[in-house]
Order: sequence, then structure tokens, then C-alpha cells
Amino acid sequence: MLPTQRRRPVLGLTLLGVLVACSSAPETADSPGVSDGESSTQDDSPDELATAEPDTAESGTAGSSAADQSGDTAPAGPQEITAQLQADGSVLVEGSQASFLMPSGNVACVIRPDSVVCQIDGKQYAAKQDDINPETFEGCTPETADAMSVGEGTDPTWVCLPYDIRSAADVTAGGAWAGPGLGATDEFGDQTVAVLPYGTTLRLGDISCLSDRAGVDCTDLTTGRGFQLAREGYQSH
Repeated sequence: MLPTQRRRPVLGLTLLGVLVACSSAPETADSPGVSDGESSTQDDSPDELATAEPDTAESGTAGSSAADQSGDTAPAGPQEITAQLQADGSVLVEGSQASFLMPSGNVACVIRPDSVVCQIDGKQYAAKQDDINPETFEGCTPETADAMSVGEGTDPTWVCLPYDIRSAADVTAGGAWAGPGLGATDEFGDQTVAVLPYGTTLRLGDISCLSDRAGVDCTDLTTGRGFQLAREGYQSH
């Protein structure tokens, strides 16, 4: 069951716009129908969402073949989000915001043209104290830190978000970029959410995020700074 309420520390201006946008997404009290966490090794059991293989239009799953899908473009959603598969297999999104879940369901990301925040539901480590920005989120500790952010010329930092942002990936909201040949979808409680298949890169503005079995890897292309985040560990780059 998802928590109906999370910690509510003082919010910094950097992420306030992202959090306000996320708060308008439908809430759910159920768990996603995906596995528990990222891993750098192959899962023991098959997972439809753990691959970037081409699928049918009915499944809404992204294909990895640029030659077959290069003309696919997602229709604009309520937030006027459009997406197009590029020749290199990446998905280029246009709009004010795009959200997705990793195939595991353990990490959710909200991307804006100049910043990104990724929240992890469960981690097997504590963040480094030096990686936490105390001026942005008061009371955030290495143990309670649950998200990493980067963008707007800043270095990657850990923060504590006041609520679960996974529902922001609803296909009627920040997940509207997903569709046949672009991105996978899955059921999250009573919502249909966008999932970024392993091996797929999503780009919006100056932000790029790669879905990988070793974790999600997001980069601010203006500075080259970013982070890799997974259940087993994290690193800044």
C-alpha cells in the first residue's frame, strides 16, 4: 500500500514547481504491478517491462528499433506533451514536464526542461551527508533522504520529498508521452502509468535520463553533471 501522507519538510524553490505539478496527479493506495528494484544482473523471472523489445500497438510498449519506429509520434496529452522516437532509439519529449517509472516500480522521475528529480521507494544504503543540501530541505538526513535532483546549473543532491511522486507518471498527466513505439505503460493501482523500458533514454530540454538495469541515470546536458540511482547504491557524475 502506498502511504497517503509523507514527511512535509520546508520546500526549496528549486523543486517547488515540480512538486506542485506532481500534487495534481491522481492518488492511489495500491502497489504497482511491477517488480521490487533495479539490479545490474538479469532477473530470474521474465519481465515484460524489463526489455525494450518492440511490441504491438495494443500493449503500448516502446520499441528499440529506430528503423521500424522512427516515424512514431505520441499525440499531445492534457499537458500538451508530445514525444518522438529518434534515430538513435532515444525518445525526445516536448512539453513542460514528463514523468516515468522504472520497470521495477522502485524509482519514479519527474523531468522538466532544466531539472529532474528521481524518488526511490526503497534503498539499501544511507546517502552521504555531503550530498544533502540542507538549505533546500530542512531536516533531511542520510537515512530519510529519498530522492536525487540535478539541474539549473547545480550539482546532484539528495532531498526528502513530502509525498510519493509515482502517480505523477499517469498517462493523463506527466506520462502522456508514452505510447506505441515510444514508452511502455503499466497499471499502478487504478492508474495507467508511463514506464521507461530498460535501455531507453528519455530527453526533455536539457535533461536526459537513461533507464538501465543498474539504475536510472540522469544528466543535465548543460553541465554534464548527473546521478545514477538504484536500490543497491548511487553515484554522482
